Amino acid sequence: MPDQKGVSRREVARLVQRTEGTVRSSVIAYRDGGIQVLRRFNPHPHTAALDAHADTLRAAFEAQPLHTVQEAVDRIEKLTGVRRSATQVGMWLEKRVSPAQNRANPRESRPGPATRISGD
Repeated sequence: MPDQKGVSRREVARLVQRTEGTVRSSVIAYRDGGIQVLRRFNPHPHTAALDAHADTLRAAFEAQPLHTVQEAVDRIEKLTGVRRSATQVGMWLEKRVSPAQNRANPRESRPGPATRISGD
């Protein structure tokens, strides 16, 4: 649906490099509350709950590294009381916790080179 100047939300999303859903939510926030609401608008409010515990979680994951995203989901809920889906936790870990802390050591988890065993 085009706005007053004839530009579709799809085109706006492409131009500002956001999803159509974010553009739609932003338009609704602006329509309902004006620029003041839009300045405070957070299209991803659930991440803030995990961000509030980032230091605690980072320290816990340094002390005992994670092996799976599901393990992260369970430990985050146990440590903070915040429950998020595996997808949300995985995205949060990628953005907020260093890669070395959110997965096992890649060298240890890879199989070694194939070894030939000759039978003759």
